Amino acid sequence: MKKKTKFSVSAYLILILVLLLGAAVFLLLPPLPGKKEGTIIGLSAWYFVWSLWYQQKKDHLDIRIVLEYLIIAFLGAVILFSLI
Repeated sequence: MKKKTKFSVSAYLILILVLLLGAAVFLLLPPLPGKKEGTIIGLSAWYFVWSLWYQQKKDHLDIRIVLEYLIIAFLGAVILFSLI
């Protein structure tokens, strides 16, 4: 019999809302010095911390998962920095 994995809609909803808010700040606010850089760093840090929290909640937190999410957050930041 297949083991069902728990999918937390509320946790992903929070992640999506924060990322959408960050995208709105990135795109819609007037150009302020350091705004885009700060938004990128904040969004990357938020994604990394949220991912660690979510994996800890599911009892799946492992050093490989931490490194994977750190690399994904870093690559996302690099891609966004290249768009500035």
